Amino acid sequence: MNIINHYTGNPMINNALMTVKALARLNDVQDITTDILRNMITKVCDDLPYSLMSMNLRFKSYTMLFTKNGPLYNDKTLGEKVYETLLLKIVDGFEAEGDKQCNLTGLHYSRTFSDFMLETLVGLGVSEKEAKKKDLTMNRCWVPLLGGLGSDAQSLPMAIQTYNVHPICVVLLQFLPFCAYIYKKGILLIDSTALEFCEDFIEEKVKNLISKVKNVIVTNAPIENMKGVAKGNYILEALEVMERCKADCEYADVNLWSFSNSGAGASCFIDRVPNELLRQLSVLHNRHKGELEYILSTSSLSSGFLECLSDKKDWPNLYPDKKYDGVSVDFFESYWEVIQQKKMTAMAKYISGLIMKYKDSKDESVLNKTDAYKDYAPLLGRILWRATEKGDWTMSCQLAILDNPELLPVSYRCFQIYKLVHFYYQKRASVSTIPQVNVKNTLASRLCIKMINLINQASDYQRKKIVGRILDFRYGDKNNDLDSSVLDELLIEYAWKEGIYHLYPLFYTIGGKKNIYGICSLLRLYYKNPENLSSWEDEIDFSVWQIDSDIKKWLDRINDFTCQYTDYRFQSAVDESKYMVLCDKIKRAIPRNDLRSQMIWFYSIFQRLSESGKMWNEYDLIYDPWGNYAFRTFLFAFRLKLNEISCYYNLKNE
Repeated sequence: MNIINHYTGNPMINNALMTVKALARLNDVQDITTDILRNMITKVCDDLPYSLMSMNLRFKSYTMLFTKNGPLYNDKTLGEKVYETLLLKIVDGFEAEGDKQCNLTGLHYSRTFSDFMLETLVGLGVSEKEAKKKDLTMNRCWVPLLGGLGSDAQSLPMAIQTYNVHPICVVLLQFLPFCAYIYKKGILLIDSTALEFCEDFIEEKVKNLISKVKNVIVTNAPIENMKGVAKGNYILEALEVMERCKADCEYADVNLWSFSNSGAGASCFIDRVPNELLRQLSVLHNRHKGELEYILSTSSLSSGFLECLSDKKDWPNLYPDKKYDGVSVDFFESYWEVIQQKKMTAMAKYISGLIMKYKDSKDESVLNKTDAYKDYAPLLGRILWRATEKGDWTMSCQLAILDNPELLPVSYRCFQIYKLVHFYYQKRASVSTIPQVNVKNTLASRLCIKMINLINQASDYQRKKIVGRILDFRYGDKNNDLDSSVLDELLIEYAWKEGIYHLYPLFYTIGGKKNIYGICSLLRLYYKNPENLSSWEDEIDFSVWQIDSDIKKWLDRINDFTCQYTDYRFQSAVDESKYMVLCDKIKRAIPRNDLRSQMIWFYSIFQRLSESGKMWNEYDLIYDPWGNYAFRTFLFAFRLKLNEISCYYNLKNE
């Protein structure tokens, strides 16, 4: 009589069915019959011509599965007879119909496990009265981790009623020791949506176990637990089985269970291997089999590797260190590809070549360290400048490696590529051709072209002066700092129409600190090695920028102050035609470079307004909302507004 037509939703029962199928060398789980089970109870298989009871008495894994509280280990008088007789009675009394339904398999039945146990004990000479005093319930001595109500020891988990379990499940589960391998100090249970893969995996485990215990069988020694391996090894085995089996595993998930049913240490947890991780590993296995096998089979590497691969993160051991050479270049690039993170590997390899070409003896002392990338900022700055001087590096290339080219003010940081570059340098991998980059639509590139266009509008003298100061600047060199006002005159004269509300977020951080180092560092590369930027645009969408409300109020006050001062000066004019001349006088009166003179000028106009009845608090003007001294920002905003007023009356009088 056939036992079952298909696999169940219970991984433990499924593993037992697959084990029976493998031992009996059947083609399909549907081929498992009561006759086959009866024969296997008396003789497990041709390779192991011993009874199921005799084998389970020797398997050390049996007690991890079924504890020592069952009759096979706990009853020295009738235990062995009870065990074997019970299994045979259940098989002979198998039924597929009845008023009860199994919670594990869905099979129907009428006679319970307790009925078979009572019949077995009575048949072996135990009086019915004495038999009923024994624990006849289905519990974790027969079904691992199943709670029961027979005694306090079996109440796992806490429950108000026992599970309905078809008695045939007890028989099937007795074959689990034949595929029992240790995993994380528990018994391994494999579960997957690809059942054919599971069948092949279990079959391989059964064959391996049989081949290893054959020599032990002829002695009376116990059969030790099959030593397990780490998660990486089992996943590697799963990949190899998937490649060999004919099942469609494209959308398969795999779960690695580790459970123990032994005593007070009963436990169960699952390591999930999602489909995406399997597909990633499959790609790496096909391309770099030997290298992936080494990683997955090395306990110190596999855990972190699988975690980073699953989370799509940078794996630290991709890179060489003092005790480890790192992965190969091909594996490195495949890793980033399978986790779908676009890395600038081509640009990193190009920079690696530039380092080899332009490094000097001073650089060598840094580059020889495996963690040299931590000190790459000054080193790479020197090398890329040498490359720029020789025409091998451009502003566009630098824009391509910025950590965040959409950040304003422009940040010159490019830390994210340092580790990539140093990896390729250590592997002596490089390319000689500059990779194609498309950076013209980033905010950083638009600001660059805006500043280049403004510099082109300046007079020859002014242009030469600004470009000279930019070229003399070296980013990160404390001995060659850049005056933060180097672009102010240019912006005041040629970009005043933008207004302080648009210009402020281009050059000032959220904290109110002026930052022109990034933009000047990029312009320095452009003016050392000019390139064709005719297709670039300088339009910046300011609608996406929300200026801080406190900053706006501060800038509003500066604009109001400027307007009040110009109105005060206009009082002496006969008519509006003189306003332009007065604006020019105000402009010329502002000292250009000397901060002390500028402060004297400020306090003089501040005093004049006060005397005219326009009362202002100087701290509301020359200190930003965070309390930082910001006189230069005040002066910059004042002059921008002054140019706006001057232009207004100039157009009005034309």
